[in-house]
Amino acid sequence: MTVEMYEIAGHWWRKDVLLTAEKLTKHFPSDYNIVLIDSLETFPSDAPSAAVSKVPATDKIHITPTLFASKSGGIIVGMAYRPAPTPLIRLARSISHQEWRATEGNGGLLEQGYRHFRV
Repeated sequence: MTVEMYEIAGHWWRKDVLLTAEKLTKHFPSDYNIVLIDSLETFPSDAPSAAVSKVPATDKIHITPTLFASKSGGIIVGMAYRPAPTPLIRLARSISHQEWRATEGNGGLLEQGYRHFRV
């Protein structure tokens, strides 16, 4: 069995993960302006107002506060849930802009469990 892998932002990704992200992006209206980036150094001209990360908390990744440069604030969702809080969430919470909100992956995990139980 062959698995196609791509290196993006210093991490290796399976092709199916990238295709899933692309499909998810196409699900939303174009005026949502959802942009998939290849690297943390290749942001579009405007700072993001929302970011979702599924980088494992154990991975060594350099994230600078410029991620949080949006003057209007925004939300960062870290889908990794161990250790809590992840380095990304700690950085988001330490930024002086109170307009930024951070949510940890364990919230999503609890919501998923709740939804499965209801089914």
